Amino acid sequence: MFDYFEREYKNSDYLVGWVDAFASGNSLGRGLVHKAIHLKKGEDPDFPENCKLEKQNLPSTFLGVVPKAWMWIFMLPFANNLGMRFVNFAKFISGYLTNNKPYLQGHAEYAFLLDYVPNWKFMYKPGSMIQYQSFIPKENAVDAFSEILRICQKRGIITWLAVFKKHKPDSFLLTHALDGYSMAMDFPVTSINRKKLWELAGELDETVLKFGGKFYFAKDSTLRPETVQRAFPKKNLETFHSLKKKLDPKGILETDLYRRIMGIW
Repeated sequence: MFDYFEREYKNSDYLVGWVDAFASGNSLGRGLVHKAIHLKKGEDPDFPENCKLEKQNLPSTFLGVVPKAWMWIFMLPFANNLGMRFVNFAKFISGYLTNNKPYLQGHAEYAFLLDYVPNWKFMYKPGSMIQYQSFIPKENAVDAFSEILRICQKRGIITWLAVFKKHKPDSFLLTHALDGYSMAMDFPVTSINRKKLWELAGELDETVLKFGGKFYFAKDSTLRPETVQRAFPKKNLETFHSLKKKLDPKGILETDLYRRIMGIW
């Protein structure tokens, strides 16, 4: 998958990878890549019909019969490690059987794949879910993500959905972006696994730091202040806090996220 991204990203408008996190051994890291290219003028056989606003909405029913708002109910029997192992395997096989055949798809259909199942998040009931997303420099990405997948399997806490993306660096003060890749992993949270899941996140943090990676604050639920200090240059953190004190001297503009990961300053 990594080699495919490196080879194809300059020739693609969109690239996103899905990883079967249950696969191990020689199959570790297997998955599918969704590549999209905008049609050029004159290439769409149904233009301008396909550009109408109503065409940008996802279908509200499955097979034209079952309301998609109910689909999460049918997913409940698979909302466990055994069920998700089967779902991930089935997705991989279905992608293999399509044999890279191109097809026409609207922007919303490509970009909002999870919305094919409205209320999909309800399948995590009665618990909830968190997403753990790490960003790794491209020269370390394969080794880092391979190790992350192995650690999850060793701890018996395997992500039900893993998404792989390529990124470009930027110059923001506390940016997560770098010249490399990210893997976002969705984990179910229950009263039984919460403590072990947070311990796993701490172990994954160490792996990310070892490979020179970064974290995305907007999606974080588990980071600790000491991890943030190690992930970002000291000068950047000092500049951020200097600006914070100058612009918010009374500490009014603070979120729970800020207090959790920056509270020691």
